[in-house]
Amino acid sequence: MLKRKEEIKPIMIEQMKGGKKYVQKYSSIGEDDFTKNAEVVSRLVLIPGASIGYHEHVGNEEVITVLSGQGTLTDDGEVFELHAGDVTICREHHFHGIENTSETENLVLMAVVIKTECC
Repeated sequence: MLKRKEEIKPIMIEQMKGGKKYVQKYSSIGEDDFTKNAEVVSRLVLIPGASIGYHEHVGNEEVITVLSGQGTLTDDGEVFELHAGDVTICREHHFHGIENTSETENLVLMAVVIKTECC
């Protein structure tokens, strides 16, 4: 199966998880594409000043790869700088949030959310 970039249309998520501004979400998979365990496989674009609010993962875990840009990660209350190539992992019952701290550049992420209990 191949999905061309131009075929993947973004959805705008206002104040994602209680965050600031909006996030553009480009979903790589649909509900019936390939697996029962994957909840989300998406490219996320955070415009300058946008954020994904601090939230807990319940029933799933998430891996995020920073594709481009810079920002901050709040991981279980501790704040870290994020740069292209960095990977964050949020296990079940842990908390995280991400903010684009640039004034001019988008923060582009690849997010994969996997259910902790399947089927």
